[in-house]
Amino acid sequence: MAASTAVQVVLLDIGTVCPISFVKDVLFPHALKALPETVKEQWDKPEFKVYRDAFPAEYQESQEAFQAHVVDLVERDVKVSYLKSLQGYLWEEGYRSGQIKAPLFPDVAPMLARWHGQGMKLMIYSSGSVAAQKLLFKYTNAEPSDLTMLISDWFDTVNAGLKTESASYEKIASNYPGVLPSQFLFLSDNVAEVDAAIAAGMQSKVIFREGNAEVPSDVRERLQVLETFDDLEGDLNTKKLEALGKRDRSETEEVEQEAAGKEEAAPAPSNSDKTKEEEAAAEDGHKDKKLKPLDDGKAEERRPSGSAGTNRTEAELPAAPSAGTGTTISDLLNEVEQSNGN
Repeated sequence: MAASTAVQVVLLDIGTVCPISFVKDVLFPHALKALPETVKEQWDKPEFKVYRDAFPAEYQESQEAFQAHVVDLVERDVKVSYLKSLQGYLWEEGYRSGQIKAPLFPDVAPMLARWHGQGMKLMIYSSGSVAAQKLLFKYTNAEPSDLTMLISDWFDTVNAGLKTESASYEKIASNYPGVLPSQFLFLSDNVAEVDAAIAAGMQSKVIFREGNAEVPSDVRERLQVLETFDDLEGDLNTKKLEALGKRDRSETEEVEQEAAGKEEAAPAPSNSDKTKEEEAAAEDGHKDKKLKPLDDGKAEERRPSGSAGTNRTEAELPAAPSAGTGTTISDLLNEVEQSNGN
């Protein structure tokens, strides 16, 4: 597998970390329940006016029209940014008071911590606002409850775009020029979003969780569908090792076998590769084979094993020079060689 496919960023949809029923059965009803009192008490306050002014003009002048529009959007599950921002504001008090706590799937918190520890960047991309995303990850049923420190970045329909458009994923990737699009892994429970991410060059898989609509067989044939983050661990670890320049088992064995073959075929080192000490020792040994001093001052020749001729007796050797004759060792060796040639 090429290093360019090694996952460096895991981009998560909220639907992969907690039941979709949490949003529909807990968050949406809480916002609608808190809306009337919030509108009544904060309609003209600066902190609420920011959200009110983001709505279309026809709904900004009347509290009744404003609330009716919010209810209509929620009932139709319309994903518009100004509604998502308002919902995040309405949910905040519920989270802080303890009325709301995000029920993460059991595999989520441990796996996020593990991926983070392995050096992967974790990011969230949801149709819910960034503010709502941060609240969800800050107030969870995990221990510790606040997981926001594990998340490197947050994306929603405002700062990235619609999740079913490939341009949105291209925009997210462009924020990290040092990471290739193919090194992003987007996980979602929505098939259309997965297709859009793949079209943008990202890796993407469907995470099918309890409570989700069944994934059609034709989708399972063309996309990888997993049920937990645990199913991803082996694949992501392999890709991470590749990103670090390490090899898988088969590649390692191949390299080791190649190295062993080269070692067997390598020639023995020549004299030119020896150190000066080794050369000196070899020269001394060579001389020793030709001449060995005798106790009585005579010299005995040693022929190499298997060489032509026979060893000469001591009587046949020329007499050793007496002191003061001026004969040198070289003269003696020459005389010995001449004698051997006779």
